[in-house]
Amino acid sequence: SGKRSRSTSKGGKQLQGNDSTIVTEAGVIVQQFREYSVLYDDYDVREQGRFRFRTLSIRKLPSLEPKNQFRRERLIRLSRDMTINSKRVIFLLHRASSENKTDILQEAAAKIKEIHLKYISPLCDELVGQDYYRYQRAFSPGVQEYLECVSFYYYVAESALVSRERVQRDIERDCGKHFFICDSDYLLGIADLTGELMRSCVSAAATVSRPTLTRLLHLYLSIRLILYQGYFHLSERGELEKKIDVMKSSLEKCENVLLELTLTLSETERLQVLLHPECA
Repeated sequence: SGKRSRSTSKGGKQLQGNDSTIVTEAGVIVQQFREYSVLYDDYDVREQGRFRFRTLSIRKLPSLEPKNQFRRERLIRLSRDMTINSKRVIFLLHRASSENKTDILQEAAAKIKEIHLKYISPLCDELVGQDYYRYQRAFSPGVQEYLECVSFYYYVAESALVSRERVQRDIERDCGKHFFICDSDYLLGIADLTGELMRSCVSAAATVSRPTLTRLLHLYLSIRLILYQGYFHLSERGELEKKIDVMKSSLEKCENVLLELTLTLSETERLQVLLHPECA
């Protein structure tokens, strides 16, 4: 048949597979397959003193961690729920105006507290005693959307950019648990905020609110400075690079809107002086 086999090994008894793969009885691979034999059907039961492997691929070994995989799936579900509810808060905040601003902010604060209790608190429980960065990619999208939501809330309430420490204090106040927010998630969440600020800029231009536009532009410049400073401290910059490009486009739109509004108001004031010189 052309198959070759070996009869000796330093590790002890040997098992020969169908594809002439030699597996040591005391080897790590065999031990892992035995440990997860209840949950995974990657090999046949012992037959004539041998294991007959249907598949034996090194690429499949990382998936042989059922507890970790189940935890990762739970974190992904929490992240998705967090994203959905954070978007709802953002849509709510976009409806804020001078007449209903107080009511909108109260409703948004209640929804943010609900996010803390229903999603971030279970997320903290899942990460107790675990390596944060091992699972960080599983829940990072939800945390970024949450940070965008909270930062937009503080912009509407205080016209200021919220710090990471303040967000962590708010979570600890509502949940009684400390939740760590890493640099990359904070920067990416703040980068997403620029899109919401651009929409607010367009709304402010419709109501001819030049002070609001000026505050927006100053906040944009502060965010740009933070992103450029944090960019050089990240090991993975690909995603932030894309969001910085989007931020540049949004900033350019805001500058154009402010310029057009300033020119329009200037021409309007000049026209009023010409038509009503006694009011000048």
